[in-house]
Amino acid sequence: MAYGTATQETNYWRIYQSKFELEVDSYREGAIQRPKGDKFIWAIHANYIEGTLTDVSFKEGPYGKEMNIRIEDVLSKQVNIISMKAENYLAINFLKMFPNIKLNFDLTISISKDKDSGFDSIYLRQYNTYVKYFYTNANPNGLPPTKKKNVVINNETKEVTDYSDQIAFFEKLVNSRFGKIETPAPQNPIAPSENQTSTVSTPQFTAEPAGEDDLPF
Repeated sequence: MAYGTATQETNYWRIYQSKFELEVDSYREGAIQRPKGDKFIWAIHANYIEGTLTDVSFKEGPYGKEMNIRIEDVLSKQVNIISMKAENYLAINFLKMFPNIKLNFDLTISISKDKDSGFDSIYLRQYNTYVKYFYTNANPNGLPPTKKKNVVINNETKEVTDYSDQIAFFEKLVNSRFGKIETPAPQNPIAPSENQTSTVSTPQFTAEPAGEDDLPF
């Protein structure tokens, strides 16, 4: 299985309430109805998505830059594309682990709500091991720091984090690794020998405790 529940040749997923969500027709098996804005939609929810990571791309959307993660299942020929805002902390954390992903091995991506903070966390797993952060507080590895900027929200000026320098850095990184440009990208994969295969068999993951030096920014 390439993901938790659905079956479709190409699936476009977003994150909703700590799960991956795919909008579908009402007759699809497993579909549930939920409100979305001023209408109702039918959707399928999945706990995880797995397969081979074949691309990470960025594009301008109606609400800012978006990041698309492309996961392909070689056996079923299914393609799963996960979309999220590029400046979303889940996207940033994915990118901070990106250099440690082995591209020719199965990758399992899951979302889980942290019991203490109440925020969602993203987990990447390969060969039954969690993928670690390449960019951390202790070792930024060239990642530029974030900045602050003022934005107007509901007629009030608020200070928010500006990730634009980091997004530009990450775009060059993923473009280099997928052969879109020739600029060298940092590599420090944590991987077994080439003849090993993934042994992940459960859709539910729990976070492993990490020291302060292992945390992202």
